Amino acid sequence: MRHFTYHLVMGILAFAMLVVPSLADKGVTTSSIASLLPSPDGTCGGKTNYTCANSIIGNCCSSYGFCGSTTAFCLPSHGCQPSFGSCSLPPINGTTPSTDGICGGSVTCSGGMFDGYCCSSYGFCGTTDEFCAIEAGCQPKLGKCTQVSPDGTCGGTTVNICTGSTFGICCSEAGWCGSTPEFCGLRCQGQAGLCLAPSVDGTCGWERGYTCLGSQYGECCSSSGWCGNTTEYCSIAKGCFTSGISNPYLGVCTEP
Repeated sequence: MRHFTYHLVMGILAFAMLVVPSLADKGVTTSSIASLLPSPDGTCGGKTNYTCANSIIGNCCSSYGFCGSTTAFCLPSHGCQPSFGSCSLPPINGTTPSTDGICGGSVTCSGGMFDGYCCSSYGFCGTTDEFCAIEAGCQPKLGKCTQVSPDGTCGGTTVNICTGSTFGICCSEAGWCGSTPEFCGLRCQGQAGLCLAPSVDGTCGWERGYTCLGSQYGECCSSSGWCGNTTEYCSIAKGCFTSGISNPYLGVCTEP
């Protein structure tokens, strides 16, 4: 009886396999089913086959396989994976990031491929004074804007810069404009002003915060940190130094 029951069950299973197409035959696999599910842990694409669509973590799947909703996750130029979620940035405070450098109305320079740019009075994204200066009509609600410091404060969360300020051209770590080493040295805030002032005593270097450019002592900065115009100062072979951390450089080198 046991043998009969066993063979009967096996026969039924064999018949079912012949007449009922498998999930694989229909092109439905475990991975394709999983890919239809919102990511439960923030991972997406590739090995996990999770999608970021409708995920509470973010709708975009980055090139590294994680869900999010910022530029690093959503821009195709950054490797966003369109098969596993959206590849467009969500609106920010009722605005949409610009995709062509034009801004205005509800289109902003913030949050997209022009993030960090300024929206000019004419409706274009850019980074120079004609785009960024509030005095020139920069639109603060549609991107970054700056203004010449009216009170000596600078950097940080303010829009104040020291370039063109009567308080000094460099923005110190503490957020004040000035033109001495305390303001122009290594921890100077380069986004809010220059980070080197023309040398007032013939010395040059980042620790001092002085450049030879525009200095009365000479345009070349020697290996020993002094400004001059002779071979001793201007020859690269003798150690003439320019450095390139931030403009302006420490000086020029006019000889090999």
